[in-house]
Amino acid sequence: MIRILSALVLLCACFSPFTLVHGQSAQVPLARDGKAMVPIAHGAKAGAEVRGSAARLSVMLGKITGANFEVKVGDGTEGIAVGTPEDFPLLASKVTFQPSDPLRREEYLLKTHDKGIWLLGATPLACQHAIWDMLHRIGYRQYFPGSNWEVVPSVKNLAVDFDSLEKPSYHSRRIWYGFGAWDYAKQPYQDWCEKNRSLQGVNLSTGHAYDGIVKALKKEFDAHPEYWPLLNGERKPVRNPKPEMGNPELRKKIVEHALLQVQKNPQLDSVSMDPSDGGGWSESKESAALGSVSDQALTLANEVAGALNGKFPGKLVGIYAYNYHSAPPSIRVHPKVIVSVATAFIKGGQSLEEILEGWAAKGATLGIREYYSVNTWDRDQPGHARGGNLDYLQRTIPNFYSKGARFMSAESSDNWGPNGLGYYFASRMLWNVAEAKNRASLEKDFLDRCFGPASDVMREFYDQLDGSKPHLVVDDQLGRMFRALEKARKLTGDVSIHKRLDDLLLYARYASLYHQYATSDGSKRQVAFENLVRHAYRMRTSMMVHTYGLYRDLPSRDKTVTVPNDCKWQIPEGKNPWKSSKPFSADELNTYMAEGLSRHKIVELNFKQVVYTSDILPAYSALKMAENTPEGDFGAGRGTQSFLTYAEKPNTQLE
Repeated sequence: MIRILSALVLLCACFSPFTLVHGQSAQVPLARDGKAMVPIAHGAKAGAEVRGSAARLSVMLGKITGANFEVKVGDGTEGIAVGTPEDFPLLASKVTFQPSDPLRREEYLLKTHDKGIWLLGATPLACQHAIWDMLHRIGYRQYFPGSNWEVVPSVKNLAVDFDSLEKPSYHSRRIWYGFGAWDYAKQPYQDWCEKNRSLQGVNLSTGHAYDGIVKALKKEFDAHPEYWPLLNGERKPVRNPKPEMGNPELRKKIVEHALLQVQKNPQLDSVSMDPSDGGGWSESKESAALGSVSDQALTLANEVAGALNGKFPGKLVGIYAYNYHSAPPSIRVHPKVIVSVATAFIKGGQSLEEILEGWAAKGATLGIREYYSVNTWDRDQPGHARGGNLDYLQRTIPNFYSKGARFMSAESSDNWGPNGLGYYFASRMLWNVAEAKNRASLEKDFLDRCFGPASDVMREFYDQLDGSKPHLVVDDQLGRMFRALEKARKLTGDVSIHKRLDDLLLYARYASLYHQYATSDGSKRQVAFENLVRHAYRMRTSMMVHTYGLYRDLPSRDKTVTVPNDCKWQIPEGKNPWKSSKPFSADELNTYMAEGLSRHKIVELNFKQVVYTSDILPAYSALKMAENTPEGDFGAGRGTQSFLTYAEKPNTQLE
């Protein structure tokens, strides 16, 4: 039956003068031969945000169809109605929203009817989501920030058919830049977030808060030394302070401070009660009486949540499950406390799964504090970050959701070269976790729309960026990237595609320069470092690499290189000889391609992989090791690591 219906839809599309975007409702013609068939309407009393969404829809539909879509005041019964039910009283009965509920403010309806389309949202933000969703269904894409990665289809004859009530899987969907970025990145990044619904429907505050609290209550701490933690028998000001949680008077003052914050700014959705970073928890018997470090942090968060909701119903309190307060507590979590579990920097010996399940068992609504890319960890290298590991993203986002996670804050980077496809894929799943099942079609959609006839070749390129695929030799990985780009260039003359290929060539050049720097020493390392920084800065507006983070941080960690005073990252262009915004010429790009092909050869592996058995033997007897053989050391490591060990008897307890 499904196959028959699909065939009928295909036949309708083939014999209709319109390109049809199919749903389950009435088919509405939007444009014919470059002429608009319906206007766009907003309510007479619509706010600036809704009117802005209606205007943007008009512009985008004009680009797609070549038609001029009039924007006018209407009652919503005809044309493309953009607004909230309050903007269109006659439509209020068509859908029931609850905009006063922070967890439902992003819901919207896309529905066609005999005289037009309803793009109705619970709030102006939801209306914004609705227009970009409609445009996405028509074929519009903003895969990465910037005009080069915008895909605008050309559809002169367009009809649509929608019937969908939408709401996000995650209430907050933040893919944000650690280390920040230069000003050029702000607008393109915000534009990408809006077009891909990658925003905070609920503004959840979870940053480390104790430092700010201590600073705000300085007079109280100066007058009451007992408010400081007891450490080594002393109470005194410390760095990254943890106040004396065992002091009920101090907790009361912190609660009052939180109430004052919301009183001054009633629009706040939440306040953070997350501890400052690091250790330094009080060793007093009063704090110990509250329980574990997690219990202590949660006790304060619970008290703040209770007081807030007594005066300001619906307000949330955010904390992390992180560092010393990773482990699940022994006490219940207040319903308005959101616990964002960190996927790194966790202590206590429990797995991430156990931490998620443990906090959920105590009643917590969960968030996730993720690390899709941290410049100091991955330096924007291909396949190094979680944000570029499509298997990881496909597995974790739905899994976290199944454990109860409804908020996502993912530290990332302005590095759309290695991780852009992953960030886009994540944004789709964070809105609807069911998109995880559509990974193959989403990848194909990206490759086909961005690279046209070079789609298959560029799949080879993106395979080299995917951290879920093995890349045994860096030279081979880079060599395959350059060769894929070379082939792709020859397969199309499309200017828009070549701009994307040029962006990726600049990224491949960056990865090559970084490899040269990382494998050099002495005077050659200094030269390679300077070449790397100069190139990264010059290509920064492509947003392929996180130049700001690299330029700021790398010299402070690598003491084998130096930056002249007039070349430091703070020194502006014009006064800084390392900074240039000169456009890359065609000859330069050709040179980069030739050098990349020459430098990075494809490696043909001349050995067979060996698969080892898990049927292991005791090392000393099997290897005939001497009894005084020194013990080994696993060394430092990150991520998931599996180790096998041998026991003489089954079910032996190992410590």
